[in-house]
Amino acid sequence: MPGSRGLYRTGQDPVKSPDQMQVTLEPLHRMNMTVGSGDFDASYFPRFAGLDISNGKVMGERFICWDECPPFGRAFLLYQGVD
Repeated sequence: MPGSRGLYRTGQDPVKSPDQMQVTLEPLHRMNMTVGSGDFDASYFPRFAGLDISNGKVMGERFICWDECPPFGRAFLLYQGVD
């Protein structure tokens, strides 16, 4: 996620357990419920989410859209650099 502004959060442990990853997904799910409402701000993304404790991979929050952005898109928690 190079070149993104506000990528690193401060004051949070970057290493995430599966339970902590679930907590990270909850606000993304709530955001996804508002995407089509017109009140959604995609400038929040991309963001650093942490490191997966099980494999050491970097995770990031990304907004991916198709056709028209943002009405037709969703926020995801993804591993960085995985195709």
